[in-house]
Amino acid sequence: MTTTWSLIEPDEARSTDPTTESSRRHVRTDPGVESDRPRGLAVLLGGIVALLVAVRALVPGPIGLADDGGAVRYACQTGLTADTAGGPRFFDFAILRWSVGDAATGSEGCPAHASSVTWLAGALRWMIGLLGQDVVDLRVVSLLYAALCGLLVALVLLVIGGSVRRQVVVATGLLLVVADAAFVGFAGSLYAESTAVLGVLLLAAGLVLVDSRGPRAWVGLVVAVLGSALVAGARSTTAVLAVPVAIYVAIVWWRRGSRIDRRRWAARLAHHGVAVAAVLALVAPAVWTVAGESERARVAETWAMLTQRGLLDPEAASAELRSTGLTPGAVDLATTSPTTFESSDEREANAGVLRPSTVWSFLLAHPGRAVSALDDAARDYLTPRPAGLGSYPVDSQMPPKAQDNRVVVVSSVTGWFAGGGLIVLGAGWALVALAAFRRARSTNTVASTRSAARASLVLLAGSMLGTATVAFGVGVAPDRAVVPAALSGLLAVVLLVASRPSGPSPVVAGLRWAASRGATALSGASTALRESPARRSSDGARR
Repeated sequence: MTTTWSLIEPDEARSTDPTTESSRRHVRTDPGVESDRPRGLAVLLGGIVALLVAVRALVPGPIGLADDGGAVRYACQTGLTADTAGGPRFFDFAILRWSVGDAATGSEGCPAHASSVTWLAGALRWMIGLLGQDVVDLRVVSLLYAALCGLLVALVLLVIGGSVRRQVVVATGLLLVVADAAFVGFAGSLYAESTAVLGVLLLAAGLVLVDSRGPRAWVGLVVAVLGSALVAGARSTTAVLAVPVAIYVAIVWWRRGSRIDRRRWAARLAHHGVAVAAVLALVAPAVWTVAGESERARVAETWAMLTQRGLLDPEAASAELRSTGLTPGAVDLATTSPTTFESSDEREANAGVLRPSTVWSFLLAHPGRAVSALDDAARDYLTPRPAGLGSYPVDSQMPPKAQDNRVVVVSSVTGWFAGGGLIVLGAGWALVALAAFRRARSTNTVASTRSAARASLVLLAGSMLGTATVAFGVGVAPDRAVVPAALSGLLAVVLLVASRPSGPSPVVAGLRWAASRGATALSGASTALRESPARRSSDGARR
């Protein structure tokens, strides 16, 4: 048998190895895997999930995520103003209604800042304008979130197929993730992470489809590009998620074109052209976001990284800050009143120094601090819910900063391991990556399960890159910035479960193995006891 080292091996179906062929025939004729996929069930389960998520987000009252000031800077660019009738609601209550006015981009309080959330806000404003309204209600986004959740479930199940039990298990896993309070509240806000969360849902569905055949592959490509645009365009720290997606899509479509007969050169060229165009479409939003980051946001993030993330040695904080090139006035503010830096004259004086490269150089000089930053990001990853931000609107009769806790199964389970930080998260990533890699390369499973495993690997790679970027580049609200990476990682786990080939459950197989070993051990111990000298002498005395 020829050994294959490539993660993506489209020529698997043309293998002439008799062992491989027989095992493949056995898998494909298994009624629990691919025979007569109940497509209607996939659509039905997708609709049920969409309905449940919509009810969960809007009944008995809508939920969202209170604004800490991070959403206003995007909304103002499209002319949306927070409707705070009845008093301020920032931090305490979710703001679901935004009044339509004139865009204030470029003003002192609204610097131009590239983010895909401005696309969402602009689309909402345009839709409201068509209806003759002047208030945007974010409950519409909650419905969009629910619809995307249903679409994700339906598309994944259409690809993996299998028995009713298999589809129900996968749909339930996806539902528990997308309906968790850690993620669903972002649909009721205008944070940059809101569009990133929406994009991750599309991206997961597109990645599963893009490795399919025929029209499904084209649908998957379009969905993956749209999802990646929302994720990579959300903010500079989510732009890195486009890297593994672009690499994977390029490999899939380039190799697909290479398999076409050379005499059909036009078709080969078209597929190679699609691969190149897809990469450009995937990378362009990331470049736009990084290049469009405002200087004010960059300075604020870098200042917060240096002064509020615990990277400094308390005994030598002043000396370490001076080593970065900050002025004496900025060093004094950092050690006495760091929150006043934004409104001081020192901000302009140190704008040239406060760049991401300054933080990276500092961490290279202090590698122990880099590990500490990764550990903090890992703890935020395992508890993916911003602290201190309310979930309910002001008219909900709930107290300020009250958070919704109706569905917290997934975030509660991951929170159990938060104390382990980077060690636990790294071990979990390694296990998922190893299992997904083995299934992605397997030639004894059907193409649909390999597609799910490969999509799991890509999402996991994006999750890891996103977490590292938050650790080394986000100083303001890192617990909020890590949420898209956490969602990607959790969806990768569910897709890994979906990629499991038919056969007995690993848990059942493990229990059977343990029972067999236990029975063998007991039998051996009983035999040894019967044949022991003391037992034989005792039996002789009785006779």
